[in-house]
Amino acid sequence: MAYQTVKELTKTKQPRASTIQSKTGECLTEEQKILDRWTEYCSELYNRIPNGDPAVLSCPQTTEDDEKLPILREEVEAAVRSLKKGKAAGVDNIPAELLQAGGEAIIDVLTIICNKIWQSGRSTTEQIFNLRIICEKHLQHQQPLYHVFVDFKKAFDRVWHAALWATMRKYNISPNLVSIIQNLYNKATSAVLHNGAFGDWFRTMTGVRQGCLLSPLLFNIFLERIMADALEDHEGSVSIGGRTITNLRFADDIDGLARGEKELASLVERLDVTSRAYGMEISTEKTKLMTNNNNIMSDIRVNGQALDCVSSFKYLGAIVSDEGSKKEVLARIAQTTAALTQLKPIWKDKNISLGSKVRLLRSLVISIFLYACESWTLTAEIQQRIQSLEMRCYRRLLGISYTQHITNMEIRQRISQAIGRHDDLLTIVKKRKLRWYGHITRSSGLAKTILQGTVQGGRKRGRQKKRWEDNIQEWTQLRLSETVRAAEDRERWRELVDRSSVVPQRPSGVMG
Repeated sequence: MAYQTVKELTKTKQPRASTIQSKTGECLTEEQKILDRWTEYCSELYNRIPNGDPAVLSCPQTTEDDEKLPILREEVEAAVRSLKKGKAAGVDNIPAELLQAGGEAIIDVLTIICNKIWQSGRSTTEQIFNLRIICEKHLQHQQPLYHVFVDFKKAFDRVWHAALWATMRKYNISPNLVSIIQNLYNKATSAVLHNGAFGDWFRTMTGVRQGCLLSPLLFNIFLERIMADALEDHEGSVSIGGRTITNLRFADDIDGLARGEKELASLVERLDVTSRAYGMEISTEKTKLMTNNNNIMSDIRVNGQALDCVSSFKYLGAIVSDEGSKKEVLARIAQTTAALTQLKPIWKDKNISLGSKVRLLRSLVISIFLYACESWTLTAEIQQRIQSLEMRCYRRLLGISYTQHITNMEIRQRISQAIGRHDDLLTIVKKRKLRWYGHITRSSGLAKTILQGTVQGGRKRGRQKKRWEDNIQEWTQLRLSETVRAAEDRERWRELVDRSSVVPQRPSGVMG
């Protein structure tokens, strides 16, 4: 209810395109012609014949058929109960509330239907963290590091079904399960919905189903096969703590890693050739190169087009560069400020209590700023910017301008009176990072290897740049070896996080 109210108070009229170009470039304005053009475009997209290599289909089936287990009534009942309310119905016009209100009879019928049909997990934060630490360690130890951020054209829509089924069999997935999923895709049809009207139905011969919970998993299986084939016997990858790291991936967001230009060129060529064999195509416009070693001198191409070299890249929504976390934090501050401004009608509404406004601020605005903050390396400048952002938000809520000469201390007192005792924004960031350190230390995955591992090479003379783990030592007042032992004890680390001293702040009376 609160979210719907916020939407009503802050909604702005979104312009909707009333024209579209035909296949020949003609401008279409009639509703029916626009719908037909969308149908034509989607039909061609999902019915393209993959220009892949038939050799990738020759994957031997290495598993035996398994027993077909029925779907239990309890499973159906639990699934219906977990359906979210207030969601739009599908093409059958049956909302979730109707299924939930149907009682035992509906559950019985759905169980029968489901059995008839079927009888024929990590977050982005971890990969962002991994990438930042890899960049940080190579820069500190004066070792070259090269990236290729790969983007596939219409990746989810170009999955070659025949190659997907062959890949699943090659991974020893049950033939019965492969057959069931294959039947879901055989003779599947789709239609375009435009301004409340459906276009003609058409077959979908490529791609994974939109909105299906299984689609991300199927795509990951397909992409895993492409990457495994491309990187087989590949040399030139980076090494941390004795572990070779060829790439970082999250869904279709890929960062290929290399230790030199020649190795980077080889990696790009391998990815290009292998992806084409599986019916995929690398986008030369969106695929970028990046390095910490001045610039890339080689002319690295895909399909005859040279790839651009950039100084920073937005990976999984976070900006990564050799400048540390500053560029990302500044971008987050800008996005947070924009969200704060968009909700101006809420802040000016006198019918909404200050306590409610603060809670809305934290859930709708501050949450934008905190995305992947666990991966940041906080310098003194960044800490001050975080404090300034928080005070800017509170001043906007209270309607207090900087010219009114009201101190930050008084503003914090007003906020505390409204919501009680609470952590300030800098403390929230700090605690998130400390908790993340404990989580990584107790785990046994790639992130732990990257954090605790070393990169060969010496550090340059003089004052060193602040490292990610330097924050941990500063806040806990422990040596790094001691923080590792402390973090391995979950309860001890939780107590340490709760009582660790706050990063020194500017005097409360200074306006920021």
